[in-house]
Amino acid sequence: MKKMLKSSLAMLLMMGSLISLSTTGIAEEQVIENQTISLEQIVEPSEEVIANIDKELIDQNDSVAVVTETDSKNALVNEAEDNSMVVKEYDTEPGRDLSECVEVKETLMKQDENGKWVPVKPGDTIGLYEKTKMEYDLNFSNCGEIKKGDKLTLKFPKELEHSKAEATFPIYDENGNQIGTAVIKPGSNEVEITFTEDVFGNDIKGELSFETRWDTENIEVGKEYPIIENGTGNITVGPPVIGEGQLLNKTGKEIEGNKLDWSVKINQQGLVIEDAVYTDTLGPNQKLASEIYAKYGYYDTNNEFVAVKDVDSSQIVLTEDGFIINLGNLPYVKDGIEAFVVEISYHTEMTDGGESGIYYNSGKLTGKNIETEEVEVHNDVIEGEGSIGGNVGTGILEILKHDSADKQKLLAGAEFDIINNAGKVVAHIVTQENGKGSVKNIPYGDYTVVETKAPDGYELDATPHKVTVAKDDKGLVTISIPNKKTDPTVPTDPTDPTDPTDPTEPTEPTEPTEPTEPTEPIQPTLPQTGEKAAVWLTAIGVLLVVSVAVIKFKKVN
Repeated sequence: MKKMLKSSLAMLLMMGSLISLSTTGIAEEQVIENQTISLEQIVEPSEEVIANIDKELIDQNDSVAVVTETDSKNALVNEAEDNSMVVKEYDTEPGRDLSECVEVKETLMKQDENGKWVPVKPGDTIGLYEKTKMEYDLNFSNCGEIKKGDKLTLKFPKELEHSKAEATFPIYDENGNQIGTAVIKPGSNEVEITFTEDVFGNDIKGELSFETRWDTENIEVGKEYPIIENGTGNITVGPPVIGEGQLLNKTGKEIEGNKLDWSVKINQQGLVIEDAVYTDTLGPNQKLASEIYAKYGYYDTNNEFVAVKDVDSSQIVLTEDGFIINLGNLPYVKDGIEAFVVEISYHTEMTDGGESGIYYNSGKLTGKNIETEEVEVHNDVIEGEGSIGGNVGTGILEILKHDSADKQKLLAGAEFDIINNAGKVVAHIVTQENGKGSVKNIPYGDYTVVETKAPDGYELDATPHKVTVAKDDKGLVTISIPNKKTDPTVPTDPTDPTDPTDPTEPTEPTEPTEPTEPTEPIQPTLPQTGEKAAVWLTAIGVLLVVSVAVIKFKKVN
């Protein structure tokens, strides 16, 4: 139900009695609870009495004139200085409690040796500081349509906690649109989900998970506690899981009052260390908020720390951004007991009120006979997440593409990606000859339209365009995106041809050389007695040489 008050109202609170006056003929006492109220415009000076409504009154300059919180006892709302104000935001009717219709399956999870989340089984042991996780499978099939303002409250075991501070995380639909918010208040052991959008469908299902750990103030190490995991069973609180074999170990976690609890463990290896010195440095947005507690000790057979002696406070020196502890020689020996280990604890305050979320601290251990050991750690971040399936309603997203200088000139061939809040491309649109392109059945929500291809002859529009598809627009939203023509390229002047170069003068041929006159052959002499064979052989050889020379000469010429 919505009640519209379009006429002027004037009301005065006097002597404990409520008297209503009107300058325009309407006199009505406004004490309204659990209803949707919209005050459109107040023309005359007035004082409104409205119950159970948080309102922000806006003046004619769209500035906040009054911020007020009313209650069932009729708190007074003051008028704006210029006697004109509009209620811009108003409460809605309270939503349904979905706890009676939703089917819930809850599971407590732990991490195995490979870091994978697995169900906790009855009889398991969970370390004192070990992370766990609550998982919920939700089935809303019996709830009908989920409306804006509907709520769901889920419980988890009282022996567990999510955080010492209030935690809030969003609930998304399967398209990445936020449709609700989950809130876990410290000490309540409840998570409350409030839907901020309508969700439609016949088979709506969802998942919710958030990290937990033992509430160390309400449990005991070694004791069994009941859990629910497909039935009822018991799990045991184990001793702290210590960084086995580490020389320097440091952890931090958030506690109440915007504070952090830091724990340091030194020399779990049990080494002999000469002149051990520990230096602790606080990270940004922190300051010391407690004394520094440091103790010598050892671990017993149950892996629990047994303190032997406090470190002398004179050996703890505060610095500008932390502190230094001179530990001396380890082990520290008292009454024949060797205390190899040192445990240190202290608190810091978040100076930014918790806005950073993650806070870093570092530690350094030095000694004469060891290599320097350094660690940098941050506080344990306990996280949560949730998603609800189903349909939040669908609409049509339409793009109109036109020339930037002529809106009547519609452009085809432009292409766009449609990106949801999760950064996923959920649709692709191409404009047609009428300049339009659209996608149907797109879930209600916020999207970004990015042009990936410009029409031929036009520049690409690189601007991301934000658009919301909503029921208020009757499911249709049109976005107009102009394109600018590309500047025509100016042709370059042709270069003048170069003059041809004059050919070089041919060289004069050289005169052939005169052939030389052949020499006269030598006249052979007659052979002497006994020289006949040699002479004939010589003659044959001469004839062969002459023949070869003649043949070669003929080939060349």
